[in-house]
Amino acid sequence: MIVIKLGGAAITDKSRPSVINRKTIAATARVLAKHSGYILVHGAGSFGHIPVKKYKLNGPIRSRQQLIGYAKTKASLLELECETVRILAENHVPVAPVAASSCLIADRGRIVSQNFDIVANMLELGLVPYIGGDLVQDRSQGACVVSGDQIAVNLASAFQAQTIIFGTDIDGMFTADPKLDRKARLIPTLNAAELEEWTKKAGPANAPDVSGGMRGKLNEILPAVKAGIKVTIINLNNPQRLARAIAGKPVRGTTISR
Repeated sequence: MIVIKLGGAAITDKSRPSVINRKTIAATARVLAKHSGYILVHGAGSFGHIPVKKYKLNGPIRSRQQLIGYAKTKASLLELECETVRILAENHVPVAPVAASSCLIADRGRIVSQNFDIVANMLELGLVPYIGGDLVQDRSQGACVVSGDQIAVNLASAFQAQTIIFGTDIDGMFTADPKLDRKARLIPTLNAAELEEWTKKAGPANAPDVSGGMRGKLNEILPAVKAGIKVTIINLNNPQRLARAIAGKPVRGTTISR
């Protein structure tokens, strides 16, 4: 079992509202169509992060205006889901969308209750469960953002996955932000202790990101690595890297293991 996360920065333009990277999604789908035995998770990208900030939903829900914003954000997320499911299906990936808000409950932004029975049933049928970062009900705040990264790690634990592949818009982890620093160097391998040190240094995302950017991703990854799950971070814009990662072959990116 492998959990594959399609990062929001790779499948959308996170700097512009509601812009899908159809070319990347289609190329990814053509690789996925050749494989089975995996669960797909996707980030919200600009379809989630921008409206969440606009309507101030990354905190306690206290006003009717926020509730309207909640509904509008959910509509935006459904738009992303519909478009990506259509592209994946057209490229012969038998995806079955699952709403995170229908199977997860959080408390202060962390998942505290989950029911993945529907995911298990889909896998038994031969479908590819497809679940994304979402607004879910929160016991303390009313509702909150649960990132695709957090969901990917929980799924990997629940289904005893050996590997999580995170597809992003850069080649992996770098010594600095490669979009800002031309001297940034790719970090090809890390262990859990090294990852913990880098987690303290990582900065926020440049584009709107309500789930913590790279720092948020590394914080989610760390418990999975400590539990013995291998994590590989690759550039999803190069589909052959995804193919190699799924096959367990050496690939340009960052591989993190205990």
